[in-house]
Amino acid sequence: MATRGQRTSLLFFVALAAAPRAAHAQTEAPEVPDAVESPPEPAPARPAAPRAEAAPTEPRVAPAAESTLRREPVDARAPEWDVTPGARLDVDSGVSHGGPSTSLLVRRARLQATGWVGPFVYFSAAAEYATPPGQPSTFAPTDVFVAVAPLGPRLVLQAGQFDAPFTLENRTVDSALDFLERSIAIGAFGIPENKATGAMLTGTDEERRFHYALGVFDGDGRSLRNLDDQFDFMARAWLAPFAFTGGGPLHALSLGGSFWIGDRASATPLDPQTTSGGLAFASFAPYTTSTGGAPRQLRQVGRRVEAAAELELPIGPRFGARAEIVWRRSPLSEEDVTDPTHPAILGGANLDGWAAYGQAWLWVLGDERSAPGARHGLEPFAPRAAADHAPDGLMVALRLSHIDEEVWQETDAALLNLRDPSVGITQVTSLELGANYWHGRAFRASFNYVLNHVTGTTPEVKSLGAATEHELLLRLAIAL
Repeated sequence: MATRGQRTSLLFFVALAAAPRAAHAQTEAPEVPDAVESPPEPAPARPAAPRAEAAPTEPRVAPAAESTLRREPVDARAPEWDVTPGARLDVDSGVSHGGPSTSLLVRRARLQATGWVGPFVYFSAAAEYATPPGQPSTFAPTDVFVAVAPLGPRLVLQAGQFDAPFTLENRTVDSALDFLERSIAIGAFGIPENKATGAMLTGTDEERRFHYALGVFDGDGRSLRNLDDQFDFMARAWLAPFAFTGGGPLHALSLGGSFWIGDRASATPLDPQTTSGGLAFASFAPYTTSTGGAPRQLRQVGRRVEAAAELELPIGPRFGARAEIVWRRSPLSEEDVTDPTHPAILGGANLDGWAAYGQAWLWVLGDERSAPGARHGLEPFAPRAAADHAPDGLMVALRLSHIDEEVWQETDAALLNLRDPSVGITQVTSLELGANYWHGRAFRASFNYVLNHVTGTTPEVKSLGAATEHELLLRLAIAL
């Protein structure tokens, strides 16, 4: 039975659905608008609102594939705002050998509303109803932000909760991933948090030859207030050097990097690290040293530092490749969590390591026009052509990911002989083969085969049994 808060949230989205909408709705986010100089005669129809998952200025495609869309002034008799409701549903099924068995799972069930307020202010309000197995249903906010772009795409201020500007893949919206989930290098190791709450300055030039993003964030997870009065700082930038010299097969090649630094004083525990199919190889869950003993847990404390480099190479509308590498150092502490709200530090620890992935994709039928926007992890997507007559498409992709990390205790914690199951070396290699069939851009059927090889010295890894795990994963998805 829905709670009062859930009924209120649902009524909110129903009300938004009845609001005025654009004359021609589109499922992709338009470019960040330029400042308006003079009103045209007659005024064109208002463009639709951006997708809820899209952040304001990430687009990057070859000029031949681009389409320019500007936020134009509207008739004075028209309202100064418009709202586009939307929804997303991902239903997963899968089996694994050596890991968890999944019969049927609603991975995402999301309602959203996006829109414009005047010529240069836009917003996103999205909430997720689906929850992990074994947890009660909630209506939790996902992409909830306001963006102001008085100078068009060159300078945008965005505030709220959204995909954090760290790594290319983290800034790729879920519906545009070439696989069911992000690689273990990014989704498990680099930034399992995915979203962050804060403010960001971001922008790009009209030709999309470069991009920058710089933000300050609470650093304590989704939908949480700042717990320790500390802040995280993230920055990301990329450059397309051959875009300055004209066309050619390397025109859209880009090189970039990300940086992340933040202090932790009283932070939440580390997020668990899992494969695409849900096999946990580093859970960081509370543990005990003896029967009836006090529960212990690794928690974040001190200065977390991460850096990443990225390479993207789309070659035409049918083929492309990308690669990223991430380095991370996270100071931790072994803590007595008998009272989780007031944990007591027992000793120090650290998480050090690196991760990387490389992938390539090929359209066997159709091309990137068959998908909802560009296929290169671009946010927001450039406007598409012939939106109502998209050809069916079949895309295949191959990805290799690797994690090499170590959790080690400092002297004070090591002398306590805590027997933490997460302490030691963890190495994971995943080979993934994916196939995606698109129909009408709104429907997608995806199949992934994943071969995981997990080795290491931690008690948790040793408890997994076989080092090799196979996963067969299927998803049926609707994005409106």
